[in-house]
Amino acid sequence: MKGESTSKGAAYQLLNVAHTTKAANDGSSGRIPCPQRCVPPSKNHNQMSMFLRSRRFGPLSYVLDCRPACAKWCSPAGQGEGMGMRYEETHLRHAVIGVPEWAQSECRRALARRYADMMFNDHAFIRMVYRNFHPIGPNLYRSSQPTPGQMKDLAKMGIRTIINLRGRRITCGSYFFEVRACARLGIELIDFPVRSRDVPRKEDLVAARELFCRLEGPTVMHCKAGADRVGLMSVLYQFVGLGLPLEQAMGQLSWRYGHLRQSKTGILDHFFEQFMATGGRTVDEFYQWVERDYDPVAMKADFRSRRWANLLMDRLLGRE
Repeated sequence: MKGESTSKGAAYQLLNVAHTTKAANDGSSGRIPCPQRCVPPSKNHNQMSMFLRSRRFGPLSYVLDCRPACAKWCSPAGQGEGMGMRYEETHLRHAVIGVPEWAQSECRRALARRYADMMFNDHAFIRMVYRNFHPIGPNLYRSSQPTPGQMKDLAKMGIRTIINLRGRRITCGSYFFEVRACARLGIELIDFPVRSRDVPRKEDLVAARELFCRLEGPTVMHCKAGADRVGLMSVLYQFVGLGLPLEQAMGQLSWRYGHLRQSKTGILDHFFEQFMATGGRTVDEFYQWVERDYDPVAMKADFRSRRWANLLMDRLLGRE
């Protein structure tokens, strides 16, 4: 069951994931068992599992030995959701109360498939080497998508909230393990999807202001690479939340974090520069401009990116 309410004056919806109920045929864990029942692991499987766990490859240690008949049940799409990425348009979603039904499967084949998707389709192997983790204010940090092992490190740092700027994507292996890790570690997960290759939506800009006002305790914001979407939100936080000059806050959109303004993501720089061109400097002036004069269609038509930069970011690096 999902409870839904709308905060007064806010431009987002708040949806709480209800407590997970136990499956009828699973007497203890509350997990949804594979209808075909996985084959018990062999001695060699257990040895490999212990090795992988010791190397912090957690979910990969649940490797295979699952009967082919359970492949459909344990497919990443799950529960009739369909294949491919899905972008959740709801602007604020909590997944802290428990593991949602679609993320409860403990089938070894499904977990291995999810892990492979996270590592290779979502490029987690790069983020294991370079986290792109930086402080942007008191108790607030920016980061790339954390891996399960990095989630444990965040919990040890005292992180209480994670803001996922990629949105709710149940077919993405990284999101699958992030939801499970947050529930296990007691971290609040907020899905707040924003765009990196388009001008910001008005409702997102208003909702971001509301979001910053309600944050409590150490918090991490992340997108995929920790460059563009988290750069946009970091600029807004320093400008709107901390009151820094916009010119200074725009340093969060920098090549030092992997942001390239010559690519399509440069439209984020263009957005803030268009406001500064009006002579506005204060937060109140910014939101008045957003409400009265901001024209997303015209601004997008006015922006031009460079082909070489798009090839680098989209084809070579696989940015979102």
